[in-house]
Amino acid sequence: MKTRSESPVGATHPRVADLRKLVLQAMSPLFGMCLLLGLLVGSAATASAQVQITGALSNFDVRYPPSLPNDLEIVLYGDGLTPAQVLNTYPNGQWGQAQPAIGSINTDPTSPAFGLDCVTVRYAGPPTPALVGQMRHFGVRLKIGTVVAHQEVWWTINGVRILRPCDPHITWICTTHGWLICIGNPTPNPIYVYGCRFFSPATTAPLPQLAQLNTNIDPAQFGGTWQPAPLPGAGGPVFCIQPWCRIYVRAFSTTWRPVIFQIAARNVPEQILPLPPGPIVPNPNDFDGQNGTMAILTTRPTQEFREDINGDGGVGNPDFQMLRQRFGTVSPDITGN
Repeated sequence: MKTRSESPVGATHPRVADLRKLVLQAMSPLFGMCLLLGLLVGSAATASAQVQITGALSNFDVRYPPSLPNDLEIVLYGDGLTPAQVLNTYPNGQWGQAQPAIGSINTDPTSPAFGLDCVTVRYAGPPTPALVGQMRHFGVRLKIGTVVAHQEVWWTINGVRILRPCDPHITWICTTHGWLICIGNPTPNPIYVYGCRFFSPATTAPLPQLAQLNTNIDPAQFGGTWQPAPLPGAGGPVFCIQPWCRIYVRAFSTTWRPVIFQIAARNVPEQILPLPPGPIVPNPNDFDGQNGTMAILTTRPTQEFREDINGDGGVGNPDFQMLRQRFGTVSPDITGN
């Protein structure tokens, strides 16, 4: 993740500045992140926010679609939210800085955020066919204390939102045992998910770049193997996430590193259209945006670590050294996505 500010805590060793940047990732969106776990994405009556989001409210990545958009629209909804609450935006490697924020009131009666104050931030640039399927980096930083209860993110073509089945919204929570992964349904229709799995890259391997987070990613390339991540309950191989609801799955990890998570989503239940025979894993042969698998999502966290890594009640050199030892080097794509 990219961060421009530093936390006021920590030792004076020069390398602690690097740790401070990671500290702020967890602290700078403190109030907004408290609401993030309940964040809903989407508003239209027949379709919702049209991008796969991985990461956090303030700093996230979205997958570039084959529809070749020339605009990304980020809409934040809250109470008393105005353009003055936008501190800055993260530059995107392809489209540069975002356009200035525009303030208004949500007048869409089908939206959960109807009647709330909102600001819209847009990134604009030429269609880029070479980016199809890759994850692109975007973000809006808000002033501390700003209340955001809802978010919509849309790809658009000449200002018209692209309507298609919506992917689940995936957010991450780092714990002392690994990761809790929140899978949210940001639509007014049921979403059926299956094939939930993850792998941990070896400590000696580089982290996968965002461009490598695709359907056919090979864990062996990064020194890992797929591990199942059981869905809640004891139902069948496909789990139904009801409209505007979410579930949580666990990904156990012994190191403070991101894991790579993959899941498939359909818009029909397994009883109506059974999965193809074979292992219950994300199946690229089941792709059918209208009747079968509509998305296979391969993601990693971007909101990553707490500041007090060793749990001693303070932040300083021991935390930095532990982070350096367990995390390894920064992913090469941090400056390009």
